[in-house]
Amino acid sequence: MKTIFLYITLFLSALSASALTVDVTNLNYKNYTTPTVNSFSWAVAQVNAAGAGTHVIRIMIAGNFNEPEYAPYSIANSNVTIDGTQAPGWTCGAPSFFWNGPGYAPVAFSGNNIVIKGMSVTGIAFNVTGSGFKMFGCLIGLDNAGVASSGSTPGGSVMSLSGGSATIGYSSSACGRNVFASSGVTNTMIISGNGNTVNGNYFNTGTNGNSRINSTTGSVILVQGNNNTLDSNVILGSAGGGAFGGIQVNGASNTLNINHNYIGVNKTGTLSNGGAGYGNTGYGIYTSAGVTGSSFFTANVISNNRQSGISLEGTTTGLTINNNIVGLPGSGIQGAVIYGNGDSGIRAFSASAVITSLSIDNNTVCNSGFINSAGNASTNSGIIFNSAVVNSVTVTNNYTGVDRSFNLAGNQFPGIYFFSCGTMGGSNVANVLVQQNVVGDNGHYATTPSNGIATYSSNYYTIDNNYVGIGPGGQSLGNVSSGIEISSSTNFLIINNNIQNNKGQRTSAVAEACAGIILYQSSLGTIQNNIVSNNLNGGGSFVTNHGIVVQQGGQILIGGTGASQPNTINSNGTHGVFVFDGANNVQMTRNIISCNASMGISLNVAGDPNTIGAKGVGNTSMTSGPTLSTTGCPGAGVAGSGNASGTSPGSNATIEIFSTPPCKTCPNVLRGEASSYQQTVTAAGTSWSATGVTGNVSVTATNSTGSGGYFPTSRFSDCQVCSLPITLLYFNGQRNNFEVLLTWATAMELNNKEFMIERSEDGISFYTMGTVTGAINSSNVLRYEFTDKQPLPGISYYRLKQEDVDGTQSFSRIIAISERASSGISVFPNPAHSEVSVVLFGTELIGTGTVKLYNVLGQEIFTASVSSNTLQIGISIDVSSLSQGTYALKVITNTQEWVEQLIKR
Repeated sequence: MKTIFLYITLFLSALSASALTVDVTNLNYKNYTTPTVNSFSWAVAQVNAAGAGTHVIRIMIAGNFNEPEYAPYSIANSNVTIDGTQAPGWTCGAPSFFWNGPGYAPVAFSGNNIVIKGMSVTGIAFNVTGSGFKMFGCLIGLDNAGVASSGSTPGGSVMSLSGGSATIGYSSSACGRNVFASSGVTNTMIISGNGNTVNGNYFNTGTNGNSRINSTTGSVILVQGNNNTLDSNVILGSAGGGAFGGIQVNGASNTLNINHNYIGVNKTGTLSNGGAGYGNTGYGIYTSAGVTGSSFFTANVISNNRQSGISLEGTTTGLTINNNIVGLPGSGIQGAVIYGNGDSGIRAFSASAVITSLSIDNNTVCNSGFINSAGNASTNSGIIFNSAVVNSVTVTNNYTGVDRSFNLAGNQFPGIYFFSCGTMGGSNVANVLVQQNVVGDNGHYATTPSNGIATYSSNYYTIDNNYVGIGPGGQSLGNVSSGIEISSSTNFLIINNNIQNNKGQRTSAVAEACAGIILYQSSLGTIQNNIVSNNLNGGGSFVTNHGIVVQQGGQILIGGTGASQPNTINSNGTHGVFVFDGANNVQMTRNIISCNASMGISLNVAGDPNTIGAKGVGNTSMTSGPTLSTTGCPGAGVAGSGNASGTSPGSNATIEIFSTPPCKTCPNVLRGEASSYQQTVTAAGTSWSATGVTGNVSVTATNSTGSGGYFPTSRFSDCQVCSLPITLLYFNGQRNNFEVLLTWATAMELNNKEFMIERSEDGISFYTMGTVTGAINSSNVLRYEFTDKQPLPGISYYRLKQEDVDGTQSFSRIIAISERASSGISVFPNPAHSEVSVVLFGTELIGTGTVKLYNVLGQEIFTASVSSNTLQIGISIDVSSLSQGTYALKVITNTQEWVEQLIKR
């Protein structure tokens, strides 16, 4: 019997030791050494003395527990839960029990697996050295009404997590969120342990997460340990300038995750009551020490910080910065209020920033420099690497200077900038990649308007497949000055980019011009397969805007012989390519250079229009340019019919022969340009000749002597006029019952042998169905006709092929005739490359019509009025200068309206 009693006693003792529950029902505080029974201090003493087990302190009373004296006690026991959710009046996110410390009481939580939930706490510093600490639903620095405490607060940090594996808050509901709002502290939280998660909390806001209250003198969250996660927090209130921020990393951190936070703005992504207008006076995220391993800064809103949004100033290896909104409100859409960061959006700064395997991907980076324009404005770029050691980095799929709805929200300096980074990528251009970004509206710094993408004294990189000044759908997003500027740099590739609509603005006389692409004191570069168009002269009496500029330096390849290497350079404000200030060995190969306001290629020599001052010429050995002889004029028909010859400024030079664009009238004082490449021949000494040349042409010459594998190319020759064998006044068709009557007239004929009438069922493939003899020579108006007695079902397409006595051939426009009496519209070819014909047919079309062309933004880019007294209205439209994409073609007549989709290839 005694043995049984002993077993029962031991069992009850063990049960008591493993599960102690203590209730707090008294708000009185007597003193630390002899606390009032059932007070909060008494309950803490009970669980510390309880030994091993799982212990719970239940707060069963509402109100203030005021602890007026310094009480250096700790919770040393493990597996302790302090539960404030049991207090009367507790509601989710609104505790009813307030632990009001003396303002300087560091409380040590050295036990493991301690949980605190549902309380308001102020005047206490949480020094967590045990592992597995958890805090949920608490207000820190606020009373139980959510009002900031008027008492003093700790001078160091509110919470220090050195034990590891802590969980502070969770984002699934307001019940798990903690609110930290203690004033006067250096840091709100220091994370020096490993494996901690800080999730869904508000820092230095009210309980609603909307307003900034209180601040730190340093950073809000200081990170020093490894494998830590900061997720879905609102982080405001860093009042310290200099090397501080909303989040600061000042110890080596491996596998750091900073995701889904609002940094510098409130929970709605705005800020109604920021101190001096800033969410954080320092940076958004500041890394003064290493971030290594597989680390991520993902899907944060980082805006309204006085310095940079993200600043990397230590060793960075294996970091991904992706899907962040930087410099915009949380909606990601530009509005009337500017939420930009005061310095750059994302930057790697100083020689101590050693960057390896950094990915900056799919971020939106806008408005850098606009809220702090008086401070260091010249470095306020969207994404910048400033004097950093760059080993390998990819900058891909970002929008810089525009939001995702293509609203303009430019940065003060370039959208993407490599500044004084020296040799990058281990001397491998593939290791530093700027690719598939949309870069627009950048460069608003008033003293020196700037560019979309820029490099200075930075070498070995690739700029590939970006939209610069234009959106993927054709949106006009022009950067203030140039599209891409390369300065004092070497060993680079600029390939596959679409560079349009950049404004070329300068506010004062500067040494360099503006351009879609400008190279200044740079060398060993390749520029291929870019579209460089519509970069117009944007303002300032010293400004000219070109397609591509090479100023000083040299050894540059523009274009190439491969199928995807030539550039398209058209419709720019001054020259297509401008080589000057002594730049030499600039090789230009097979580029399509057309419809620019001035010369196709200028070397800044005497006689060239629109030169900039008394500059040194470019490609000095080729400045005289090649000639194209007027004898043996190229034929205007099929390949093989024409001959061309001339002289070359360089011995044994490579001569490239191009067709001239329809926007240029030959001859003209601005020299030739190129609508398409025809062929290449090699000069014999300084003379050259070619066969199989068609149409009006212009040529360039590339010297056989160069430097380092680069050979200087000349200007274009004057484009050569080829006399037409006939002057065709009109070519029309009309259905008469079941036949089609074709009529045409000539005003002049020279050696005209005959007309061949050709028909097609698709407007592309034609065959000859009859001939009409020409007059050989005539200066009178002559009229001709031909009847197609068996037209094709549906629509028949017709054209004239004229043949000269020596076999030279030319073609008329294409017309379309329908078998139906009703009206219709025909657009061909579609898709189109250079020219499209629009034909309407039907009896109700007699009179006038209007043809309009619209881009994807609904902007009218072409209009023309047409009239006819026949059954057909037709017009040809030159689309060679349009960007690839889809357009809408609208035709309006007296009685009807048609809309057709036109695809430009």
